[in-house]
Amino acid sequence: MNILIIDDLLLPESAKADSSEKALFCRAAEENLKRRIWAAKEFQKLGANVLLIRAKLLKTEAPLSFEFSESEGLSQLFVKIPAKQRGSFLRLPELFSFGTSLLENAPGLSGIFEPDIVLSGGILPFSFLAGEKISEGSNAVFVTELSCLPAETLKHFGFAFGFNPVLRYFKKSTAAAFLKSHAVLGFFPEAAKNFSGAHNLYPMVFPSFPEAEIPSEKEVFLKEKLSSFGEGKTFVLAFCGEIEEGFSIEELILSAGTFGDKFALVFISEGRKKPYFKRFVAERGITNVFFPEDFSKEETSFVLSGADGIFVSESDFGKGIFPEEGSFWKALGAQKPVIAAAEHWSDFFRKAGGAIITKPRRRDSITLGIKTLINMSETDRETLGRANREFFEKNSAENFVKETFSLFDNFVKQKEIKK
Repeated sequence: MNILIIDDLLLPESAKADSSEKALFCRAAEENLKRRIWAAKEFQKLGANVLLIRAKLLKTEAPLSFEFSESEGLSQLFVKIPAKQRGSFLRLPELFSFGTSLLENAPGLSGIFEPDIVLSGGILPFSFLAGEKISEGSNAVFVTELSCLPAETLKHFGFAFGFNPVLRYFKKSTAAAFLKSHAVLGFFPEAAKNFSGAHNLYPMVFPSFPEAEIPSEKEVFLKEKLSSFGEGKTFVLAFCGEIEEGFSIEELILSAGTFGDKFALVFISEGRKKPYFKRFVAERGITNVFFPEDFSKEETSFVLSGADGIFVSESDFGKGIFPEEGSFWKALGAQKPVIAAAEHWSDFFRKAGGAIITKPRRRDSITLGIKTLINMSETDRETLGRANREFFEKNSAENFVKETFSLFDNFVKQKEIKK
C-alpha cells in the first residue's frame, strides 16, 4: 500500500506565542506533527510505502521549489516557500502558496508516487483541493483529517475576524470534505455533534504517546521531590498542563487555600502566567500552594505518579472544536485518580473511568471534586488510577496506527472490488 500524507502547517514559533490562545495552538500543532511522523513510521513497519509532504519556510528571496529528503526515518517532500511577511504568528499567505503549489503539481505527484491512500489535513487544512486532485489522478482513496473546525478555531482564537476570506475558504473546504472524501477523521469532541448526518465521519482522538520505559535519574529525583510535599498525612494534588490563562487555575488555587496544611497543590510545569499566579498566591497569604523549580516536561506522567491525585482542565478557548488531549494523556498515564475540569471533554474522561469531573472555572464544583477525592479510601483511588492507565494504554499510538491502517486497508479493498 502506498500512502501519501500531506501535512499542511508551518509550525508557529513558540517564542511568538504572546497569549494563552497562541500557546495552546503551538502545543496542538506540535503534537499533530508528532502524531503524523509517528504514524508514518508505523505505517512503514506495517509494510506500507509512505511519502510525507510538508511545507518548509525559506528566509531568502529564492523562488518556491521542491526538495526530496530521507530524514527522520521517512521519505519527505518539502515544499520550500519564501516568506512573504515578517513577524506573523500564522503564516496564512505562505500556507495558501503551499496548497496552491500542490494543486498545480497534482498530476506529477499522482504519477510519480501512485498512492493508494491520500491523507490530507492537519490543524488548518489548506491542502484539501490538492489532496482531492492527487487522489483523482491516481484513483486513490481520499481521506481528510479535521483536527479542529478551522474557521471557528481562527475566530475563537482571535486569528481572523469578520469577512476574512480565509474563514470563507475553510467553511467551504470543510463542507466539501464530506462530499468529496471517502472518509473524514474528526479529531475533536464536537465533531459528531457538528456533522451528525455525515455517513463518512470517523470521530477519533489523538493517541497517547509512551514515555521512556526506564526513567532518567533526573525524573526519579523530580518524582521524589513531588512526593516529598506529602510527607506525613498531607494529600498532594499536582496540576498537569501549562500555567496559562483559561485553565481554571485561579479557581483551583482559591479552592486549595480552604483545605489547610494537610493539603498541598503543586504546579510542576511552566507557562507565561506562572509569575502572575505566584503573586496571586502570595498576595492572598495562601500557604499550601507551591511552584517548585526544575521540573521537566519530559517523562511527565512518571513525575506525576509521585502525587496522590492530579488536576487537569480543558481550556476556555478550545470549546470542544480543537484538540487538547496532550496534557490529558499525561495525567491519565500517571496511574493516579484525576480531577478533570471539563465540559466539552467530559465524555473523554468518562470513558477513561478514573476521573472526577467538575465544571470548568467553577470554584464550588472544583472544591467538591477535591473533597470527594480526599475522602476516598486509598483502595478506591488506586482503582481509579488503574482505570486511567488502562485507558491510556488502550489508546496508545501503536494501537491507533494499527486501527487506522486497518481502516485504510479496508477502503482500498472496497475500491478494488468496485472496479
